[in-house]
Amino acid sequence: MKNLKLFVISLVAILFTTNFAMADGVGYIDYQKVVESTPFARDTMKSLDYKALEL
Repeated sequence: MKNLKLFVISLVAILFTTNFAMADGVGYIDYQKVVESTPFARDTMKSLDYKALEL
């Protein structure tokens, strides 16, 4: 029984650590595509560029 508990705990730990290691590919966003496809983002980028030129 003790070995079974140790095995289950080890298995759960391994599954959680590999899940965190692969998390970098889950939340990838192509910001250029977002800016090109949404009017709000396009307007925001234009206003940011305008303010940067003012400085």
